[in-house]
Amino acid sequence: MVLKADSNGLKLYSTSEFRIQSSEFKVFPLNLDPLPLPSQLQCFLMLYLELTSYNNEREVEFGEVEQMNAEMMWGLLHPAIAVVIVYPLIGMVVRYALQIRQRRLEMASGKKSKVPPVVGREHVAIGRWLAAWVVGITLLALGYIIVTKSFIHKHLWQEDQTQAIILIVLFVFTCAATWLLYQAKTKAWRATFVTLSSMGIILLGCQDVVFRRGFEWYWSHYYLGVASAILMLISLAILPEIYKDKTQAWRRLHIALSVFAFLLFVGQGITGARDLFEIGLYIDPNTL
Repeated sequence: MVLKADSNGLKLYSTSEFRIQSSEFKVFPLNLDPLPLPSQLQCFLMLYLELTSYNNEREVEFGEVEQMNAEMMWGLLHPAIAVVIVYPLIGMVVRYALQIRQRRLEMASGKKSKVPPVVGREHVAIGRWLAAWVVGITLLALGYIIVTKSFIHKHLWQEDQTQAIILIVLFVFTCAATWLLYQAKTKAWRATFVTLSSMGIILLGCQDVVFRRGFEWYWSHYYLGVASAILMLISLAILPEIYKDKTQAWRRLHIALSVFAFLLFVGQGITGARDLFEIGLYIDPNTL
């Protein structure tokens, strides 16, 4: 909701109305300190009356429910996959990692560990699945935003076919580079494909239609998601080096990256819930 103030008085507008008419009037911010006290009281009174009127107009009879369209359901795939698949995988990977550490400490002290040796192999296998799903839902979210906002709402294919083709090629290129990273055997090819995959994700996220929350970049779901996806790709790329290195340097790097990625996942859970709330609070479903 937006409060408009002009020569005709005060009026409350919905988000969709504001997007259409925002160029035609000046909007006072919620910080009303520069205004005189009587004007502040008038603003708050008008805001309350308009909100009450707006809510009464939006009341519907029991049983009248707006049906979700395909675009809305597509938008729910990203958080649904994160909740149903990604976060359970994170829990499994963390549990196996703790068991591996317990086994190593017990063996280093000369004790016989009760943790089976298979935990190492399971940790690697599930970690590879986790990396694939994290990168996959990142590309899914970016693809949803670009397709709906650019191709559908802004008619990008009709307006600028060159840019549309570049975006399609970039998306396919990123998916292919990620798949080739899983197939690469040598260190040089793994470094090449992890760089190309990361660059593809970053370039897709740099499109104007992607909301990055730059004013709070440190608490942005976008930046946390891109960072965690790139960390997953790096962990995947250095995996063979962990078993070849006798100095444990690569293992320590893997542990540090994994701890940082875990903190990013925690932040994503919080910021993702916040963003879903904000989308439902400020955006009229009819304008999606």
